[in-house]
Amino acid sequence: MEQCFENIKVGDSVVFCASSWYNIPTIAQVTRVTPKQFEAGAYRFRKKDGSMVGDAYRSCRLATEEDVINYKKEQRRISLRNKITQFFKSYDKTKSLTIEELEKIESVIKNKL
Repeated sequence: MEQCFENIKVGDSVVFCASSWYNIPTIAQVTRVTPKQFEAGAYRFRKKDGSMVGDAYRSCRLATEEDVINYKKEQRRISLRNKITQFFKSYDKTKSLTIEELEKIESVIKNKL
């Protein structure tokens, strides 16, 4: 289903995939609007159909509240995962954990191993 972007304005949110490798959705605010195009993040899109300028395969759509909520949850999950990964890369940091803390971690990961 094609959306109409003729009335898009600065500050509107759009969803698109910026990476061709992982196809991860990105939500960006519209920062500039011209008569035929608009910019969101570092990307330009055509108003007529939402297709990305310079790319034949990518397009965008207007972001819904659910898109924004899911995007924020995913960003939080990635942030937590990165912090935990960095923590466990250092033996000195894991050595400082108490038995109770280690048991809590073990209870979370025991079914994931």
